[in-house]
Amino acid sequence: MAPARRKSLPFITQIKYYSFALLLTLNLFIGFFILASILKLRFFTSFFNFLQTYPAIFGLILLALFLVPTIMTAIAIQLSQRYYLEQLDNLETRVSTSAIESLQYFNIGVLAYDENKQIRWMNKSLTDVLPIFQLNDSITVINSLFDTTTNPLEHSRIEGLEYKELTFTLHHDPQNQLFYFENTTKLATMQERYRDSQLVFGYIFVDNYDLIQSREDQYGQDIMSAIQKSLNNWAKKNDIYLRRYANERLVAMTTFKNFQTLLDDKFSILEEIRSLGKEFNIQTTISIGFSSDEDSFQESARLAWEALELSQGRGGDQVVIKDTQNNVQFFGGQTNPVERQTRVRAKAAASTLHTLLSSAQTIFIMGHQSPDLDSLGAALGMYRIAKAMGKNTAVILPRIGLNEEINRLVDYFDLNLDDFSVDPETINLTNYQQHDTLVLVVDTNSPHLVQAPELLKHFPVAVIDHHRKSGDSIDGIINYVEPYASSTCELVTEILIYQPLKVELTVFESTVMLAGMMLDSKNFTHRTSVRTFDAAATLRQMGADSIVIKDTLKDDLNDYLQKAAVIQNGRFYEHDLGIVIAIDPEFDMLRSRKFLAQVADRLLNFGDVDTSFVIGFIDKQTVGISARSTGDTNVQLLMEALGGGGHFNVAAAQLTNTTLEAANEQLIAVLDSQFKGA
Repeated sequence: MAPARRKSLPFITQIKYYSFALLLTLNLFIGFFILASILKLRFFTSFFNFLQTYPAIFGLILLALFLVPTIMTAIAIQLSQRYYLEQLDNLETRVSTSAIESLQYFNIGVLAYDENKQIRWMNKSLTDVLPIFQLNDSITVINSLFDTTTNPLEHSRIEGLEYKELTFTLHHDPQNQLFYFENTTKLATMQERYRDSQLVFGYIFVDNYDLIQSREDQYGQDIMSAIQKSLNNWAKKNDIYLRRYANERLVAMTTFKNFQTLLDDKFSILEEIRSLGKEFNIQTTISIGFSSDEDSFQESARLAWEALELSQGRGGDQVVIKDTQNNVQFFGGQTNPVERQTRVRAKAAASTLHTLLSSAQTIFIMGHQSPDLDSLGAALGMYRIAKAMGKNTAVILPRIGLNEEINRLVDYFDLNLDDFSVDPETINLTNYQQHDTLVLVVDTNSPHLVQAPELLKHFPVAVIDHHRKSGDSIDGIINYVEPYASSTCELVTEILIYQPLKVELTVFESTVMLAGMMLDSKNFTHRTSVRTFDAAATLRQMGADSIVIKDTLKDDLNDYLQKAAVIQNGRFYEHDLGIVIAIDPEFDMLRSRKFLAQVADRLLNFGDVDTSFVIGFIDKQTVGISARSTGDTNVQLLMEALGGGGHFNVAAAQLTNTTLEAANEQLIAVLDSQFKGA
């Protein structure tokens, strides 16, 4: 060690160096002495004589010379270690004090808490911005300050905490028991401005344009002019870019900020357009699809188009909003769909289906679970078309659980189900190729309700249905969904008529199709149009037997009495609204969906009943709710709130693991929300 460095050390740290020098000198002396004895130098003769005379004294002297510096060195080492530890502690104290002083003026708020979860220290940045914090307060004050139930101790980072006009991100350091409050107000403001400036893309469609144009030329032009004027005023008021690109179609663009105003307004333009029809004595409605995508205008336009198709598939007169996560919102839907005057879509659907069928070798046709006559009839109609084209075709139909009407018809015509159908349990997917197999889904557009859901994942799909679409509808190659139609059998009959090939139904097939049409239209009294009667006439010409249908659909006395008991248990939810709820008085009785539906239908026969709900068990774990209406009540929206769906005035829902009373309470809560704003 350099002398300058050695002098700078305290005395206790220098002792070990002096002791070391003494030991070195002693060792050199002993070494020299040994060398002298070997060489027998005369200079050390007297010393050797003394050593021989007093060896013990000499040994003690050597021992003392060794022990003294050794002990001194040991003491010096201990003292120097203590000195360095004291210096290190002083250094840590100085560093800790400096760190605390730095945190005091840190631009991020810091809060320290103790083992009892109480506040023990805060820096100036925190007290300046959030003066509500006080020493010895519980850290639960964080929850009350930011109005959140999230436990800050359980998270390392919580974003978006708001206090007055400020936004914070909370960071938690559990090891040092610290919270850091990062003020992210500027970042949040920038993000909000960016989001507000995002483009929202939309499409608008005049639902019944063909009906309007079918009126006298000038009259139809006046109606379209009134609709266009209302849309232009709405666009100007809400800063929307609006441009027509077809007679009945418009494109709309606005910012996300302006779009929030439309959401708050709940798209009152729907009611405005609807009221125009009253002036002209014609139904006028529009369908709107909106979407926004932060990364791609093309993706936003695609989602908006899908939203528009979903709106039309649900009957129109509503706004559908779809985002990139496939979340869907619905607004409107207060008008029953109107029959389309032209059959352009039916012809286009027939042509597209013919092309699809031609390209496939194997065709599976399936309806919904617990198939009814409309589901089976539509499947048989498409089965006959595919057979006429020489395709390997089968209707997917379970062998157990078929309803009584289907069994009666099969027995009457003395048929074997294996002649035209297969049990879904027996289908082996490995036996079929994806490129030459097609799945036709009829009378439902929900992937959860079909007979064999696994087929949807492996093969191309086409859908023919008359139920309104929901947010999770099947995404098929073709989706021919017309909510105005009385039944799917009506749609399939029109497809059959417009096929390039001449197709003849058997008496059994035509009878089942007509029975399905009569069942869903309630003997041609519900959602019935000119096209419905045209389809029925076509089926009659092909041999449909109405006498057999009458025998098939009739009730027995015991069944009638049980329905009467449920009707007798009906009670008004609101008499002025004409809404009745009937709960099955036999709590342990299992009812079919058909039973509940027929009771709901019969309740509408009473003059002061416009809407009916019937509640009963359909199996031991499931409560069914059947809903019907004849007025302006959209029971589809009400049932969707309970996880169900259906049509504007025919819908249903199923609730699992509940009781009839609990199901009734859930229904009343939905009704309160709709009619009382509760």
